[in-house]
Amino acid sequence: MRAQTYTVHGFRTAIHYPSHCVAQEIINDGVNGMLRSDMDGWRDAMDLLSGDEKQRARMGQAARQFVEESFSLKMWGPKVREIIESL
Repeated sequence: MRAQTYTVHGFRTAIHYPSHCVAQEIINDGVNGMLRSDMDGWRDAMDLLSGDEKQRARMGQAARQFVEESFSLKMWGPKVREIIESL
């Protein structure tokens, strides 16, 4: 099954099926995203989020914080520089 994309409240979101990808290693369900294994689960998740602006904001902030702490240039820049300099 391939990833699908949806647009909810102007935000384009890649939807992955946990059994086929590493999303469960990145997404903390209900904290910085949602993991669901079927379309009914995704429909329920989208219904929940579309009706709860505060939950969307909390989840979005948690996701941004995770990405900044895990994948930002500030985090990876020194490591990449070290690798390049060692070549």
